[in-house]
Amino acid sequence: MAAQVAAGISDPAEAARSRQFPFRYLAAYRHAPSLRWPYPLERALGHSLASVPALPGRTLVLVDRSGSMFSSRMSDRSELNRADAAAVFGTALAVRAAHVPGCT
Repeated sequence: MAAQVAAGISDPAEAARSRQFPFRYLAAYRHAPSLRWPYPLERALGHSLASVPALPGRTLVLVDRSGSMFSSRMSDRSELNRADAAAVFGTALAVRAAHVPGCT
């Protein structure tokens, strides 16, 4: 059963259908009870990047890592702080950009 769930989570069509924000997969990873889930969740996060708009041209991506970003959670129901979400979102933008200086 767990193998079927892992296959579903990491399926590109399922990731597109779910329309989850990439940082949701980070939250799931942090709550994963075993080492069975990190790889499918990482794949799902990668597939979810397809829903992030592509940025044409040169793009500078800056992520705020100041102290205030670590001081509160995203919501009352989340364990992720704003710095976690910003890091995933910044990475998503960088991956989807046509050219980001310093990234390969």
